[in-house]
Amino acid sequence: MKFYLASSFANKQQVREISERLKQSGWKHTYDWTRNEKAVTLEDLMEIGQKEKDGIAESDIVILILPGGKGSHVELGLALGLNKRVIIYSPNDEVSDFSQTTTFYHLPEVETCTGSIEDLLNKVTENQNQTVKDSNMKFVLLFGPQAVGKMTVGRELERITGLKLFHNHMTIDLLEPFFGFGPEMWKLSGLFRQEVFNTFAAGDQKGMIFTFVWAFNEESDWKAVGKMCDTFRSKGADIYFVELEAGVEERLKRNRTPYRLQEKPTKRNIEQSEQHLLSTMDTLRLNSVEGEIKEKHYLRINNENLEPSQVAEMIKQTFNF
Repeated sequence: MKFYLASSFANKQQVREISERLKQSGWKHTYDWTRNEKAVTLEDLMEIGQKEKDGIAESDIVILILPGGKGSHVELGLALGLNKRVIIYSPNDEVSDFSQTTTFYHLPEVETCTGSIEDLLNKVTENQNQTVKDSNMKFVLLFGPQAVGKMTVGRELERITGLKLFHNHMTIDLLEPFFGFGPEMWKLSGLFRQEVFNTFAAGDQKGMIFTFVWAFNEESDWKAVGKMCDTFRSKGADIYFVELEAGVEERLKRNRTPYRLQEKPTKRNIEQSEQHLLSTMDTLRLNSVEGEIKEKHYLRINNENLEPSQVAEMIKQTFNF
């Protein structure tokens, strides 16, 4: 199980003591901000903020130790928004002091604890089985440019792992006959996908493979990826990134394969889809540059000369699925 501790630097010794006690019990601290040197630039603040955000997203439980710092209630809000188990700990019962308390402390999903550190540790562990479900669920983001083979590889990976494939054209091909490729279609596609993610992540299945054409020079795509990953992380899932790449000539060949045209109705206008594939090479960057992907579990494969079954087996073996 994983935990995140929110508080102020004035409480850093107490934070470190609680962290050590939980780690001795087999818990993992997602991010220990007490080890930071003081930030001296805005870039430092941005880097620390991102690490704190990721630490909350990866945790199973967030403990707010009062009195908090100026960022503690932002962290509390993030934890509540991600449906984390939240405990507010106060040695002196600040939660009940009307001059110091706040509305969020009294939400029904928020647990409170007053007393010694031992009391807090008992509180954390007594309901351990009620914390976010087991983190065995896997979310695999399979991305790369058009016609690189994402869906075909995804099908093979689904076959050998039991993970469920949700390819990006499932929503596009459903909505395009009604709205074309206009803003209404893209808006609804995003909403449909997010609802699928929300419901699936809250369930008890083994995991999902989602295919995505990620434009690395588009901020909106980075936000979309962050949101879908946060949805699964908030429920304890492990996140895996797999990037595929192949040359344009090979992709143009794959754009015409019978299986692709069978599964993706909007790709059956070959002339139009080829024009789109080629034109986006001038405006969108659909593969990452070295060092750009920061995800812990990340694999990049040039699959130009590989069969889908070979690629799927590489993914399975690399991540021990």
